[in-house]
Amino acid sequence: MKIAEKVVRIESDAYEYVVDFANEHDLKIGEAVSILIRYCASKDLIVKQAHVEVVEVQNVVEDDD
Repeated sequence: MKIAEKVVRIESDAYEYVVDFANEHDLKIGEAVSILIRYCASKDLIVKQAHVEVVEVQNVVEDDD
């Protein structure tokens, strides 16, 4: 069995989910990540990510005094 080791940065909420999943099922974090990735790969998932940007519009009225 070949084991590939890579360092990957993930968002904090995803990491917390993996840690909770690993603890709940008595797994190492790497094992939990592998299980979750394999599960996602086995499904016909479509990832949709939207970029949302909030822009504040201010109306400025100047007096011509």
